Amino acid sequence: MRSRALAVSAALVSALVVLASCGSSSGNQSKPSASTSASTSASTSAGPSESSSGATPSPTAPAVPADTAVASPVAASAMPQVTGDFGAKPTIKMPSTPPPDSLQRVILSEGSGPAVKAGDTVVVNYLGQVWGGGEFDNSFDRGESFTTQIGGAQRKVVAGWDVGLQGVKQGSRVMLSFPPRDGYGSAGSAPKIKGTDTLVFVIDVISIYGVEVAGQADATPQAVPSGWPIVGGKLGALPTIEVPKALPPPATAGATLVAKGTGKPAQPGDVLVQYSAVAWDGSHTEQSWPDPTGKDPTAGAGPQAFPLSASSPFAVLVGIPIGSRVLLRTPPETKSGVPAVAWVIDLIAQENVTPAS
Repeated sequence: MRSRALAVSAALVSALVVLASCGSSSGNQSKPSASTSASTSASTSAGPSESSSGATPSPTAPAVPADTAVASPVAASAMPQVTGDFGAKPTIKMPSTPPPDSLQRVILSEGSGPAVKAGDTVVVNYLGQVWGGGEFDNSFDRGESFTTQIGGAQRKVVAGWDVGLQGVKQGSRVMLSFPPRDGYGSAGSAPKIKGTDTLVFVIDVISIYGVEVAGQADATPQAVPSGWPIVGGKLGALPTIEVPKALPPPATAGATLVAKGTGKPAQPGDVLVQYSAVAWDGSHTEQSWPDPTGKDPTAGAGPQAFPLSASSPFAVLVGIPIGSRVLLRTPPETKSGVPAVAWVIDLIAQENVTPAS
């Protein structure tokens, strides 16, 4: 996710999204774990995320460069064998033959939902293993699915995922195998992935969301109390936010319904949202909503995953029905200089639920 103008991003939104660190010509990745800090360095990560700069192909890259297409399939006997059903942690048995030097995709079981398109946000479970080696990461053991955009303007994951998941239907289990140029490049991802390793992923595509997905257009409008910012715009579309000049900044975080959805109450864990945010003094704006024209520097790339934990300023969203549009206000932070912020948040889906302790 790129840096944007709104200063609150550094203090709040950076805790929501795993950012890849920059500085390696081969592209650095961050492990897609909900417990991973936004500043996680590539040297300690092994998941599929990568920086927006993308992986640099090796000088001796063969005929199938990164970012093109899935290659023609090799013989089934030359590919790993996978056991386990959709939703359960798979087991991968590697063949004794060398790995194909191309991006390979095998649909292990096909779902009946829509197919992933470039720019879509997907919710998946996955297991990653080095060809001829061991497992390096999986979401099944964590009990937390992974949410990311596929094929967007700014790469969020390695090329093997970005290309290989496009066209895969929701509800499918797919195996992807790809060489370093479609993964982490010649630098690898220490300590578990070398720059010469071919990677194998088994991925369950749980849900797919388009870039302009929103809360319920038929949510029931609610009366916003006095003393709150003013929200405009149609439900199901990009909202507007106006903070009256005479309105003092809030002392604590709080939320009020703009429109009430019909989904289940949001629980501690991760929720998928679209948001728009305005600094209380009007100095900055930011949004997850995309801009089709590409001219709005404050526009985002689509829905984001927000954590609803006790330490998160978004904890006040717990209990609000999914599908709702919510007006949220967060107080200024004197130490960092971050101003108070008004947010309009559409609760789209509950992705993960944190088990009660």
